[in-house]
Order: sequence, then structure tokens, then C-alpha cells
Amino acid sequence: MKKAVIYARYSSSRQREESIERQIEICMDYAVHNDMMIVGSYIDRKKTGKSDARPDFQKMIYDSSRHQFDVVLVWRYDRFARNMDDHAAS
Repeated sequence: MKKAVIYARYSSSRQREESIERQIEICMDYAVHNDMMIVGSYIDRKKTGKSDARPDFQKMIYDSSRHQFDVVLVWRYDRFARNMDDHAAS
């Protein structure tokens, strides 16, 4: 069984706190149906996806380097970065 974490984020401009709950619910459902064990979550509230200077995002990257989990689950790829081309280049 793979160890998974959930990364959820919302920006203050267009989303509400409730969107975090829905993102987590969707990811947990995916984990159940794909034989993954959720071992943690990283949540950034009111943080833009234009920069990776987000506290829980940075903690997730650090924990990843320490091999604390196998998979990161996100509701949509834009939770990582607003512009995936810019994010991939960094």
C-alpha cells in the first residue's frame, strides 16, 4: 500500500475555506479506491499559486526529500501552481 499525502490550497480571491474540505474529500475518496493510505496533509489557506513561497507547500517538499510518503494527491494540478509551465521551469 502506498503512503499518500494530500496537498490542498485556496487563494483568497476566488475561493472559500469550504473548498479545502471538498479538495480533501475528493483526494481521500481517490486514495480509498486506489489502495493508498493517507499519512498526512498539507494545507495552504489564502495563498496564491503564482509563487511556491507557501508554508505547507515548502514543508511538503522538505518531507518529500526525507521520503516520508510515496504520493501527493491534489484535487487539480493548479493547486501546485497557477501556471504549470512556469512551475516546471523553476
